[in-house]
Amino acid sequence: MKTWHKYYPLSILLVLIACWLSLFNPAEYELFEDIHIWDKLTHSIMYLGVTIVFWYEYLLNHSEFRLRDIIIFLIVGPALLGGLLELAQEHLTTVRSGDWIDFYADMIGVVLGAAAGWWIERPLIQRYRSPK
Repeated sequence: MKTWHKYYPLSILLVLIACWLSLFNPAEYELFEDIHIWDKLTHSIMYLGVTIVFWYEYLLNHSEFRLRDIIIFLIVGPALLGGLLELAQEHLTTVRSGDWIDFYADMIGVVLGAAAGWWIERPLIQRYRSPK
C-alpha cells in the first residue's frame, strides 16, 4: 500500500507551506503593502506551483493515468485547498480575511498548473519513462 508521506513528500510540504502562508500574521511582513495586485499574483503563483508539484509526484508514482484521479486529486484537490484556506482565513484568524478574488486567483493558478501538468509534465515524464 502506497502511503502519502512516502510518495508525495513535496506535495505535503507545499500544502503545509501554503497553510502557513495563508494563516500567519501578515502585519509582520508588509512587503508591497501598497500594491494589491501582488497579493493576487502571489495567490496564482502559489497555486500554480502547488498544482505542478501535485502533477509531478502523481506522474512519477503512477504509470497509468485515470481521469477520475486526475480530476479529483490534481484539479479539485488544489482548488479545495484554496477554498478551505480562504474560509480558514475568514473564520479562524483575526488578522486575515477570506476573499473571493483571492480564491479566483487561486483557481487561475490551479488551471494553469493543470494545463502545464497535462501538456508539459505528462509528455516529458512519459518520454523519459518509456524504453528507448
